[in-house]
Amino acid sequence: MQLQKLELMIQKSNNIVALLGPGILEECGLPNFRNDDACYEVESSYGYSPTELLSAQFFETRKELFFQYYKEIILKKGVPCSALYALAKLEQIGKLKSIITTNMYNIEEEAGCKNVTHLYGYVEDNKCPRCGKAYSISYIKNSISVPLCEKCQVAIRPQILLIGELLDNGLMTKAANAIEHADMLLLLGTHINDYRMGKLIQYYTGNRLVVINDIVHCADSNADLLIKEQPSNILPHINF
Repeated sequence: MQLQKLELMIQKSNNIVALLGPGILEECGLPNFRNDDACYEVESSYGYSPTELLSAQFFETRKELFFQYYKEIILKKGVPCSALYALAKLEQIGKLKSIITTNMYNIEEEAGCKNVTHLYGYVEDNKCPRCGKAYSISYIKNSISVPLCEKCQVAIRPQILLIGELLDNGLMTKAANAIEHADMLLLLGTHINDYRMGKLIQYYTGNRLVVINDIVHCADSNADLLIKEQPSNILPHINF
């Protein structure tokens, strides 16, 4: 019944926007530090929580440990989950207009998605803060200890949002504009009360707000359709 309702909503929509949260990361085999077990493992191994290790302050004061954690954990290679391939198909047929993600990886693009806004930046983007020279993930991974700019000899800065930093206003405006014009909003691997997504959801004024997530928040009862499942167990089975 829920699948049929979702199919009907998609059929009636021509400007769908998808918001992707940390649940998608888990499906792709990437670290999700909203998971208590994952947080415990990191703290046991590094002596600090993921929130501390991935903070702007830690980058400035403890670069060696920051990059050890970054290279060993954050730069793990994931594999696109089936939900992302389903989104790519939905985009190809012209239904899905925008994907907005808090994921720092290009996993959506690897699945074939095109119009993706990375609110937190992405790990493929690394630059020298002094001269602006770009560096690849391979350069970061293969560096000994702290990766340094070949010219300036200063630490290369991953262009991701670190804890304690503000979101880019331009990216937030772009995301809000897409949501404002959407006729359907898909929340995948996240919930309505997410402290980042919640600020964006307020711009949606339609009546096709869909949450697909295996962890349900009480605020999700406000959705027009709530499916308590991993997105990869649902989206590939929809007839677009």
